[in-house]
Amino acid sequence: MYYEYAALGAAFSWVFASLLAADASRELGGLAFNRLRVVAAFLMLLIITAVSGDLQSVPLHWYPILAVSGVAGLAIGDSALFAAFKRLGPRRAQVLYACNAPMAVILGILFLSEAPNCGQFLGIAAVFSGVVIAIIWGKRKSQIHRWEQVQGLVWIGIALGLLSGLGQAVGSLIVKPALEAGVDPVAASTVRLGAAALVLLVMRGVGLSEPAAVPITLRHVTLASANAFVAVVVGVSLLLWAFANGDVGIASVLSATTPVMILPVLWLRTRERPALGAWIGASIAVCGTAAIILY
Repeated sequence: MYYEYAALGAAFSWVFASLLAADASRELGGLAFNRLRVVAAFLMLLIITAVSGDLQSVPLHWYPILAVSGVAGLAIGDSALFAAFKRLGPRRAQVLYACNAPMAVILGILFLSEAPNCGQFLGIAAVFSGVVIAIIWGKRKSQIHRWEQVQGLVWIGIALGLLSGLGQAVGSLIVKPALEAGVDPVAASTVRLGAAALVLLVMRGVGLSEPAAVPITLRHVTLASANAFVAVVVGVSLLLWAFANGDVGIASVLSATTPVMILPVLWLRTRERPALGAWIGASIAVCGTAAIILY
């Protein structure tokens, strides 16, 4: 029973991490904020795995696979997620990120010749329907908080949110064989974060990525580090504990409830009640995710 609480704790930690990122990602830009948090998360996990000795257990032939997975999911996917935060706010960005589950199924069909069942097809339709509802009917005119305001063109924000889900889906598919072969998940996360941090820093160093929109302050570093700790060290650890001590499918579904969990938290934080469409859309998306995972 306790593994279920751990999975829900992981989902809630990602809600809290989203709120930590909401303003800083808007101020710095998604790429600059993600660069800070990925480096911070890598250093944290590097210390943990160095003390535990888990990093030495990763066979060398898995390093390229883990590195590519990290670049796809963490350098590209997470940078797109925080760029979506900047343009659309945390609520819309999180519900778009939920598309990673149906995207993973579609990629499995296209590249791994996997055969989905009827439940998964219904789940894919449900997720995309829920996302549409949450985006189109998810805001009341009376909601004026900055996290509900759209910056720039809506379609660019939606594209970034979908790219974040695609990056997560690709990264998960690439890393799956390594985890199935018994590579320690925490050590794998450390390698993935290291590769993502290296790519993001090199891109910035050679001028291939945008600098921070404003000068980076101690507050920005603190928020990025707190986000890294809550999302990676706490959230991922809780999820891995849930996987190790309970039903993986149930744990995956419970950990995917972030789009619904974030709504009451936003209500408390902004003092603005989310629109009915936001509740309905997020709930349908989570139910669709459950169908994809369980069936």
